[in-house]
Amino acid sequence: MRASSLKRGHDGWEQKDFTTYIQSILEMFGPERVMFGSDWPVCLLSADYDQVMEILLNAIPQHWGETERALLFGGNAERFYKLKLRKSQ
Repeated sequence: MRASSLKRGHDGWEQKDFTTYIQSILEMFGPERVMFGSDWPVCLLSADYDQVMEILLNAIPQHWGETERALLFGGNAERFYKLKLRKSQ
């Protein structure tokens, strides 16, 4: 599951509206089956990149640690798309 297009076409929505949606996705699919997609630059029609990131970061369950966040923000995409990314040292 790719979490993207969070703000597009949703003018007037508040953080709490997205939180319920995002947390439901994360709970249903788990950290190993969800990846973040920014939809940049299309997201700029409704929000800037920082606002999109803030929506997601504020909705991630507090009990998610660094491992789950790393999967969401790249690890799952790397595995799914079979990317060979160079790890920073």
